[in-house]
Amino acid sequence: MNILLLDPPHIIHPPLRLWAANPGLLALAAYLRDRRHDVRFVDATALPRTWFDLERLLRDERPRVVGITANITCLVPDALNAARLVRRELPEATIIGGGSHLTLDADRLLAGPARELFDYVIAGEGERTLDELLAALEAGQPADAVAGLLICRNGAVRRTSPREPVADLDALPIPAFDLIDFANPVYKLTSVRDHIHINTSRGCGDTCAFCSESAFWQARWRGISAPRIIEYVAAARERFGVRVIDFADDSFNWDRARTEAFCDALERSGLAIDFWFEARVDHILRDADLLPRLKRLGCFQIMLGIESVAPKVLGSYQKVFNLRRSEEAIRLVRDQGIMAMTNLMFGDWHDDAETMEATYRFVRKASDFLVLTITTPFPGTPYHERMAREGRIEDEDLTHYDFFHAVMPTARLARADVQRLYYRFLQRFYTQPRILWEGLTDANPYKRKFFRFILRHVGREIARRPWRQPNFVAFEAFWAQREGEGWK
Repeated sequence: MNILLLDPPHIIHPPLRLWAANPGLLALAAYLRDRRHDVRFVDATALPRTWFDLERLLRDERPRVVGITANITCLVPDALNAARLVRRELPEATIIGGGSHLTLDADRLLAGPARELFDYVIAGEGERTLDELLAALEAGQPADAVAGLLICRNGAVRRTSPREPVADLDALPIPAFDLIDFANPVYKLTSVRDHIHINTSRGCGDTCAFCSESAFWQARWRGISAPRIIEYVAAARERFGVRVIDFADDSFNWDRARTEAFCDALERSGLAIDFWFEARVDHILRDADLLPRLKRLGCFQIMLGIESVAPKVLGSYQKVFNLRRSEEAIRLVRDQGIMAMTNLMFGDWHDDAETMEATYRFVRKASDFLVLTITTPFPGTPYHERMAREGRIEDEDLTHYDFFHAVMPTARLARADVQRLYYRFLQRFYTQPRILWEGLTDANPYKRKFFRFILRHVGREIARRPWRQPNFVAFEAFWAQREGEGWK
């Protein structure tokens, strides 16, 4: 069956501008091709004039089925707008939604802003559900027997039986890297050029209250095998000559045995790559003996989720923190010449200027690179349920649910104060003399690139001259122009 897998046009957030083709849709595309469906993949963020070009593509190709991803909360409005455009241009097309946010927030969305936009929504993992749904559509049969599905009819939503996750991820095909237009200039805008996202696992075993990934994957980790990781990497290298790999997993080194086997397999393969990944503090401590080997094989950066040093804040997040262990993990990473990227969140109900100052002091000297985010109550998470129940959420605009906008106050700070302190501490970190010096002189070339990139961003923010995405056209401007033209 003819299907268009669409990642709608999005604004690329400026701090690192890390943009790459959607790995989830590439995995879906590969699976559907293996099942003999006619698949077209479009990353509309990379189109020269985004919404205008997407409109032309729909008119020219007229796909029978359009699958639209809504994986990240702040990008959900773009997915809804894409569905509106498809409805306008192709009223007979079947529109299928998917992604973690649509799964977690389906009832609210389908009763409100997404009403009448989607015919079906994939709830959870998509490969088998979408394949079976397409088969039912092609045969003209009802989809009630397809597990893992929300069926939307006449304003009502009906859920089918739950879908069990894929037990053996190695059985899935290699993502369809060949569908990426890697020469597209949008993929050259990032702080590290010529990189690719590769997912080697799904989920993690943590139960952090704020994490939509934990909620979506039900706090379960599944990974492909080490030899299969190398097959993924080799396919990307062969297709594009890509050297920089972002292992875009929630926790790449969750399983020590797999990490050891990965090092063995990468060493045997002879593949020359540079890579980075996200990890837990306790897994870094557990795998301290593997760090020299990971560095030798190309690991240049590890991100650690510290979040806060305030006990009440961490309790609100359902996270456990040990200052000494976190300091040790960061030291171990830095001692190997691997860049330690620490992720902090600020803006929980228990946060104030003092807790932020204490957390900042912790990372100021210990960390190489700071990812400072604002606490965000993502719909579908326990954290959102609690904040909504206690009446603390003030801003319901989903475009602001991006880790960079304050959508709720704290006990002692108004939303505007949270936002102000966020910028203040970000500026303080990246204007330290140490940071400025290392941005010019550090032996790690990626560290120099990252620092120069972020310093340009901070400079633009201070000067109130933010970076503008050169090809982006806002949906509102596109829609208004088309309506002004009589929508020819």
